[in-house]
Amino acid sequence: MSDLAETADVVVVGGGSAGAVLAARLSQDPAPTVLLLEAGHAYAPGAYPPALLDANKIADPDHDWGYTSRGTGQTQIPTPRGKVLGGSSAVNATVALRARAADFAKWGEHGAEGWSPAPTPAACWKASSLAAP
Repeated sequence: MSDLAETADVVVVGGGSAGAVLAARLSQDPAPTVLLLEAGHAYAPGAYPPALLDANKIADPDHDWGYTSRGTGQTQIPTPRGKVLGGSSAVNATVALRARAADFAKWGEHGAEGWSPAPTPAACWKASSLAAP
C-alpha cells in the first residue's frame, strides 16, 4: 500500500509472531488488501542489529516496551515484550516453543478440528518458514 489514502480490507495490529504469520497467510489471497501495523522497527533481512542477533542478550532496551509485572512478593519483574517486527520472538533469543502432542490432542478432544498431533509437524513447519517444504 503505497498511498496512505487507500483503505485496507483487513488490518492486523502487531507484527509479532502471530500477527506477521496471520498477515502473510491472509495476503496469499490477492483479493483483500492486508495492512500489517507494527510500532517497532522493521529491519530488512540481513540488517538486524547485533543486539537482536545475540542469543545471550534478551530484551534489548531499543527493542523492548519496558513492561514489568509483579511477582508474588509484589517485586517488579522485567517482562520483555518486543517492539520490533517479529515481536517478542525477536528479543528472546528467537526461542519458539511448540505445544506438546498431548496439548494438541486435548484441543482436538474439545472440538478444535485439525488440532491433533498428526498434522501438527507440517503446520508448525509452515508457520515457522517462508516456504512450505
